[in-house]
Amino acid sequence: MRWFFQDFISDSEAESLAQASTGKSYYNGSQKELIFQVFLRIAEKIENLTGTVPGISGPSYLNIEQRDSGHPAHKDTGTSNHMMWCAYGATILVNKPESGGELTYPEHSESVGPDQHYKSLILHTSDEVHQVAPSSGGRKVFIAFFGKGSK
Repeated sequence: MRWFFQDFISDSEAESLAQASTGKSYYNGSQKELIFQVFLRIAEKIENLTGTVPGISGPSYLNIEQRDSGHPAHKDTGTSNHMMWCAYGATILVNKPESGGELTYPEHSESVGPDQHYKSLILHTSDEVHQVAPSSGGRKVFIAFFGKGSK
């Protein structure tokens, strides 16, 4: 199952998140606060949509990621099933790449380009196959993965 929420974050939030370092488990004070606020807003959105409180105290993951090579088709349980705990994956594009970077759900023939994805939350269950096309120009995304949680 997939959901799309346009303008989930503001221009200033996107700008702050885009300035955050990628691939680190630490950020400066205001970035760290914003990152966790967005993470909790996504968790609340999942609860409102599904009636399930997503797992955030157990296995969960969040990061600002920049990967120009894209991602091949995969599910959020991991290519080697190393994230079987994951129930939901979320992504917010925090800056626009110069080119490429489309998020595609090949089993549904759906694609979301950078103009649509920018500042918007794309949320899906972990069983949804998706991929990201290679990009140039420093495509950065806020990514989060949530455990199964409880009703």
